[in-house]
Amino acid sequence: MESITGGKYLKPKWNYSTKDLIWRIDFSPGNIIGECRSQVNKTTYYFCLDAQSGQPVWQDYRCDESWWIGIETVYEGYLIIHGYRQPDMPEHKGIHLVSLATGKQAWYNDELTYWFAANDSIYAYKYLFENRVGYKLDLKTGSIIEEYIQNLETLHELYRKVLEQKNEYDLHITTPELFDPTQNGLSLKNVIDEITGKEALAGWIEYVVKSEMLIISYYTQNRNGLKNIIAIYDQKNKIVLYKSTVADNIQAPSPDTFFIVDDYLYFIKDSNTIIAMTPWKS
Repeated sequence: MESITGGKYLKPKWNYSTKDLIWRIDFSPGNIIGECRSQVNKTTYYFCLDAQSGQPVWQDYRCDESWWIGIETVYEGYLIIHGYRQPDMPEHKGIHLVSLATGKQAWYNDELTYWFAANDSIYAYKYLFENRVGYKLDLKTGSIIEEYIQNLETLHELYRKVLEQKNEYDLHITTPELFDPTQNGLSLKNVIDEITGKEALAGWIEYVVKSEMLIISYYTQNRNGLKNIIAIYDQKNKIVLYKSTVADNIQAPSPDTFFIVDDYLYFIKDSNTIIAMTPWKS
């Protein structure tokens, strides 16, 4: 097996860096949406990138609330952000929509809690006298279209259908599987052992095989914690095309360290840089 120094070096298609930690990323058709957090300043802001070029559609969007907010989901051209009922409490409250096209606020409702989205509408709820009341909101304006008090089961049934559809949509986003040496075959184990030098932390090797490319993410121990490494191996030519440390001195491994959307491989390096690659097209 040739090493990275002896083989063809794969360069990223693009990279995008921020000054703060990239806490979360989400996808919509053609776009990557990111949430950045500064632990020092207790501030949160958002960006939207073109998924193929990495160029910002907009960046540094900030809400009135600077810290106790987060991404709820992305739906039909809108980023949906939630607040919290109380700081340090997990219950969400408030719905804040941002247009992906413009990076501007579409509408905001601080009384309702997001439930789900379907049929170009937002479904939300709140509690009145310990009873849950559902609402259907206009996606573009936030206006209340319908209220559900006695017939909340109608929304429960719709929500179940939405979850089924979401699972089908998620098939377009490929996340890695944990490698199991007892299930995944000896030949794959031998290749992974060569790539990792048998130094990988057991139980935390993630992998995807796509178009004869094996992408793996693994951890090795160092003096100050763990090192996370991503490698790309060409199974046809038996060569490592790319190998890079993406995080160092971390205290614990985490799942889903890379993901594939359409023909792009994405991962985050050094906590603040998104890397995009297309190894099967190079």
